Amino acid sequence: MKQEFKEAFVGLLFTHSRLIRKINQEVTARGAVAMDVYEVLLALEDAPDQSLNMSELLSATVLSPSGLTRLVDRMVKAGYVTRERSGPDSRCTYAKLTPLGYDARVRSWPEHRDAINNYFSKHLNEREAMLLSEIWARYGEYPRFKHADHEPSRR
Repeated sequence: MKQEFKEAFVGLLFTHSRLIRKINQEVTARGAVAMDVYEVLLALEDAPDQSLNMSELLSATVLSPSGLTRLVDRMVKAGYVTRERSGPDSRCTYAKLTPLGYDARVRSWPEHRDAINNYFSKHLNEREAMLLSEIWARYGEYPRFKHADHEPSRR
């Protein structure tokens, strides 16, 4: 493997890790939900009936299966989501957004927006941001949320 590819890959890994850590520190210090919680809340908000089965929710996030299960457990305890069983034998579990979860997502958006701008967006121009989006798309689809600025969508 050429050195340029090694450096690009290691740079991607370390940059992602640092960005998530810094953004999480800033938003949680200001009373907003952490990025993983926000990601789940936003995915559910954009879903039909604000509900997804666990495999659909896994596809809409960057979490591992066990990480998502543990996170949803915590979110149920916090009142942000409910778990519902469905199907002929009730084997399929759905996570459903609650009004409290919706409110937490809406209240957290300004902190997330400011932290993302501070740690990510301000280091790029529009052309570079578009180029990164084009590059990420080469590796497969990723969620594109309906609400570009994450402003309240429903309710």
